[in-house]
This record gives sequence, structure tokens and C-alpha cells, in this order.
Amino acid sequence: MTCWSKNLETIENLHESFYWKVEEILKKYEHDFQISPEPIQVLRHTYSQEIVNFIFESLKKK
Repeated sequence: MTCWSKNLETIENLHESFYWKVEEILKKYEHDFQISPEPIQVLRHTYSQEIVNFIFESLKKK
């Protein structure tokens, strides 16, 4: 496998991992939005921060 192919595979894996993690976080957000007494802005900020933290932690590992 060439270096380019290996990098592409890693990028695809990272993309897939990000997609499913963001999907999971958004599902939690939808659920919390329906039942939480917090304003939507607070929830949106909380989950945006969770997504960004996940991405940066993942990039540190790679």
C-alpha cells in the first residue's frame, strides 16, 4: 500500500468516526431539547462544545 493510499484510508476512517460520533451527539441533543428545562441556546452551546472537543481529541490521537 502506498503512503497516499494509507493516508486516504486514515482520512476515510477519521471521517467515518467523526460522522457517527456527531450523529450520536445530535441524537442526545434532540432528546435533551425535548425534555430539558435549559434554553435551546445553552443546549446548542453544550453540544457544539462536545463535538469540537471530540474532534480535537481525535486529532491529537492521530
